[in-house]
Amino acid sequence: MINPSYDPTKNHIYEAFTDYFNNPTMVKIKNVENFSMYMVKIHAMLGNAYRYLIVFIPGDFESIGTKKSLQNCEWVSLQTRTLEDQHRIQPHNYQKGLRPPLNQQIKIHDRSMERSLYKAESFPLDITILHTRKNHLHQYHPTGTIISALETFQTIITFNKDKR
Repeated sequence: MINPSYDPTKNHIYEAFTDYFNNPTMVKIKNVENFSMYMVKIHAMLGNAYRYLIVFIPGDFESIGTKKSLQNCEWVSLQTRTLEDQHRIQPHNYQKGLRPPLNQQIKIHDRSMERSLYKAESFPLDITILHTRKNHLHQYHPTGTIISALETFQTIITFNKDKR
């Protein structure tokens, strides 16, 4: 059966994120509207907060608790988040580093008091970093890298609509 939402131009992007995070095993947490949410806990010593890698994929019929590797998730949104919610998921480790192609530059596209929106240099991605300080328009620098955005653990990545 052919997947009508399959887009081969995204394969390079999926592979870059899978490689960076060392292909973790994701666990299905819930369905949200037309999407299924999978996550993995990222090992961190933060006290009352927990770091997660979260992906939203087109809704599937798998049961809650289903495990799937990141390489098998054709996500529409990938998030690195710091949350107070504690999910009983096996922690995952990966080596942080400036590895291509995720070390490409991002530039500010739009700001609000709640978030900073960036565009990637060569990937058709919208990179949103959520602000953690109240009323602080310029919490984040006007430029950075995809990796520096991911490592804030306040980041939401989606494919931009125009695909450039």
